[in-house]
Amino acid sequence: MLKTMHGVIASSGGEPIAWNVQNGVDVNSQVDVTGSSTSISGNDFSPDGVYMYFISTSGKRAHRWTMGTPWNVTTAVDDGIGKSLSFSSLNVDSLRFDPTGTKLFINESSFSSDINNINQYNLTTAWDVNTGPSSPDASFSIFPQTTFADHFNFKPDGTKLYSYSGLTKIVYQYNLSTAWDVNTMSYDNVESSTTSSIFPESTAMNGFFFKPDGTQCYFNGGFTKIFQASLSTAWDITSMVNTGQEFDYSFVANEQGLTWKPDGLRLYVTYGNGYINQFDLA
Repeated sequence: MLKTMHGVIASSGGEPIAWNVQNGVDVNSQVDVTGSSTSISGNDFSPDGVYMYFISTSGKRAHRWTMGTPWNVTTAVDDGIGKSLSFSSLNVDSLRFDPTGTKLFINESSFSSDINNINQYNLTTAWDVNTGPSSPDASFSIFPQTTFADHFNFKPDGTKLYSYSGLTKIVYQYNLSTAWDVNTMSYDNVESSTTSSIFPESTAMNGFFFKPDGTQCYFNGGFTKIFQASLSTAWDITSMVNTGQEFDYSFVANEQGLTWKPDGLRLYVTYGNGYINQFDLA
């Protein structure tokens, strides 16, 4: 049974539920987006939970779906908004928006050094990917730190970007001297290993996400688990340690993206074969 302690939703034992991945519950809630693509990656949402976004990796296209009930993917429908994009790489794994919805960021990665980039697309109408260009307005190469960067996340103020490599199993930190402008990015010379030392049982991580206060980080594991790490110093990835908390959803595989609802009570996993699942914490 849930109860409220000082405004915080907690279990009957008093432990906070939000952002605690071991409280994940499979409620078999998913949306089938195979009508748009059978090969997808990444996911992101508008702050009000009305719009859901993902990438068609085969069609190189950013898609938007609208949810009749905010934050409930089972109510999502294709609203016909999408944008074909120009990429040099076959691997397009993540997309993120700035808080205003006027900047879209997509990574592309490969084993070739010249196409491992964070690309920025400026939208003339917020949250409408149709109003952005096909080619990026700005781009930053994350080589030589890695030659295969799968997923990335921003610090909420847009001054830091964190890129995760499925090849090196490392999180890399970058600085943006102007918030949300990849033209001003530079490598911070800060990194933290993940699967090699924190999650040794997993051979791959296919998505990661930070709690907005920077004290927790979550990884999609290669064994269809979500692992939780704690940062003793907020946003300091060198202080990351394994909490031992995990959520096992081993009935599925080919996970390719991870995002949380802002209240920390629901998480979303993208599966590469064309499905996005949501899991509640209870």
